[in-house]
Amino acid sequence: MGLSRRLRRDATGPVWNLTMAFRIAEGRADAVREHLAGIEGSGPFAALPSVHSARLVVLTRQPARRDPPPATVPLAPARLVFGVSVDAGVAVLAAELAAAASPVLATTFAACPGFPGWSDAAALARWLEEHRLPAEISFATVAAPAADIGRALRRRDALAALVARRRSLDAAGLRRAFADDVVADR
Repeated sequence: MGLSRRLRRDATGPVWNLTMAFRIAEGRADAVREHLAGIEGSGPFAALPSVHSARLVVLTRQPARRDPPPATVPLAPARLVFGVSVDAGVAVLAAELAAAASPVLATTFAACPGFPGWSDAAALARWLEEHRLPAEISFATVAAPAADIGRALRRRDALAALVARRRSLDAAGLRRAFADDVVADR
């Protein structure tokens, strides 16, 4: 995938929506989860000028690769998922994290093998980039339940399908197809 396509997917205007996933060292997931539960309000991200919102989540289970959903199975090792909506890319985020040198975040990320600490912003940026996931939407800023997000994605797909076949429909058929295929509760 070319850089220009990647930038379009991650960046919405000047805002980047980044998602990173880090392995948590064996036996540390519960401690990280408890530590994160103790962070009040906006926590350590309030000191970072380019951050709009951020979220840290510990994942210890994953969807099963069998029916029926929503069965889950253990995820080993557990993962720390970091979603952030930021005014710039990974390098600026890393520089701000390093400058803030948050002990709260250091405790959190120290449970993840390879965490370089705050002293070298370039090493931190490389570490963040190595763990970055391609993300179509940011989970850091979505305050909707998963069912609503799924419904919105199905509507997006239905709208794309309708656009692809629009020339085969007259005006009344297009209105009817829009109401039936896109607007109807999916």
